[in-house]
Amino acid sequence: LLDAIKIIYKCDFAVVVGKDKSLQGIITTADISSEFLLNTMPFLLLEEIEKSIRVLFDGSLLLEDIKKVCQNTEKEITSIDDLSFGHYKCIIENPTLWEKLKIHADKKMLTERLEKIRKIRNDIMHFAPDSIDKETIVVLNDTSKYLATLIKYKYQEVKEN
Repeated sequence: LLDAIKIIYKCDFAVVVGKDKSLQGIITTADISSEFLLNTMPFLLLEEIEKSIRVLFDGSLLLEDIKKVCQNTEKEITSIDDLSFGHYKCIIENPTLWEKLKIHADKKMLTERLEKIRKIRNDIMHFAPDSIDKETIVVLNDTSKYLATLIKYKYQEVKEN
């Protein structure tokens, strides 16, 4: 595959010939670009979602508070970067930490969405290619946009105060 990509990059296309020597099709750089985007988009959106959650949490919570809520974990938490989607959910579900976050969102809806993202993330990271469909991309994209909106409003309020 990598050799074929090099040829396509160099020549702008490759002709695909079947075992019976019949013409099967042509693959272009546009085909490769489209496939690359399709395969990387879930990873990029997950990264964007995770960064957004960390931005929402950063500066609002003390590490000691996070450790108390997330103490039933095998992984040592030394910074916000050590948190998983399961941890994010625990933090949001905790009434005290939820208050400290000062996020103007429906707590139940946000928790449910993070649980959905957690499952998607696990499927993607464990290379379950069947789990990456258009609906999954829509959920990831919508969540990313939603979190960006929450960040915008949270920091708009901070500016105004």
